[in-house]
Amino acid sequence: AAFVEGVKRLLEEDVEYKEGEFWMALLRSTMSVEDVFELIGPEHIRDLLHKRPRNLQALLQRIIVSLQEICSSADATGTVGATEVTMINTSVRLLLRVAPFLHEERASCASMLWG
Repeated sequence: AAFVEGVKRLLEEDVEYKEGEFWMALLRSTMSVEDVFELIGPEHIRDLLHKRPRNLQALLQRIIVSLQEICSSADATGTVGATEVTMINTSVRLLLRVAPFLHEERASCASMLWG
């Protein structure tokens, strides 16, 4: 439920990068690859790209930061907990869903990601 509500919110309103609870709830959701691809259709990603690019940028930044933090923690402790595994899986699945559409919109995405 948190994942569906989170995606809906990303599509309908501006979500700030600093809203940590929102992003953690989204990334901690246990979602299969099929669920992610079914719940986030191509039209949703294109809407994010064109209507809410700051939300897409924040999503991608949150994914990267979360993965970096998990890797750093795993390096320090030698372990990865169940919550972190869920976050890794959800993050990678979201990246797999979004990446092809970033390729479609190279010019606008390049400035969003690197500018």
